[in-house]
Amino acid sequence: MIVSQLIKPETASQFSWSEIWNARNMIYNLIRSSALLPYRDTYFSYFWTLLRPFIFLLVIVFIKQRSMAQMGEEIPYPLFLYSGLILWWYIVDAIRQSARSAFTYKGLITKIYFPRIITPLVPVIGRLFDLGIQALGVGVMMVLFSRYPDGHFFLLPLLFFNVILLCLGVGYLFAIASVFFRDMERILDYILYVGFFISPVIYAIELVPPEYRYLYSWLNPTAGPLMAFRATLFSGVTPNYQALVHSIIVSIVLFFVGIFVFQRLQSTLPERM
Repeated sequence: MIVSQLIKPETASQFSWSEIWNARNMIYNLIRSSALLPYRDTYFSYFWTLLRPFIFLLVIVFIKQRSMAQMGEEIPYPLFLYSGLILWWYIVDAIRQSARSAFTYKGLITKIYFPRIITPLVPVIGRLFDLGIQALGVGVMMVLFSRYPDGHFFLLPLLFFNVILLCLGVGYLFAIASVFFRDMERILDYILYVGFFISPVIYAIELVPPEYRYLYSWLNPTAGPLMAFRATLFSGVTPNYQALVHSIIVSIVLFFVGIFVFQRLQSTLPERM
């Protein structure tokens, strides 16, 4: 009976912005812990974060050169591929960890009350630290290939707003769904695995037949951010505004649907864990 009192909100409301503000120190500490945890107790922690995209870069570039495959890219392929890989891995890591956040913070959820709606948010913000480290590699490659940002750089904040909303929307939905249906985590892994091959990570959207590109940009909300990311970093790349707008719309819808579902069902978390 004591536990049930501890894990209930102090007010009748299940969610309020004042709760989020009052928990700001907790949010900061959780995000800080989430960002730095992968780098603890390892000698080359930051090096491993940089190494992962470079290994894939070398392997895929080697395959492309040997096969003479055309990927439709407008910039040197190493730049095209590396930028796509680091943004894609941010999306994958943020969504996976956000979807598992209910289990990650099970100890807190089942013992005390706090605004549980912050738990899927923590890894989405925390994994930006990894992206920042990997972006150092982009800076080095920019110098090597003499390709720098142009006027499209102003799209970068909008791009990250889009990606964060997308990760949060999917994270909220799968975080609550996985508590009720444990198969959801495996389903999400399959979706993300297939998503790597159907998203413009290793190839440009120009390889998609023109008659299907409009539908493609609606069905794959990662396409717009991936293309826009390259346009913000490298001169000579034309942004696909239509795909970016499609992605923003889908991300906003997913975010509000996800946060609504999570808010409605979050009170059942302690009993389901």
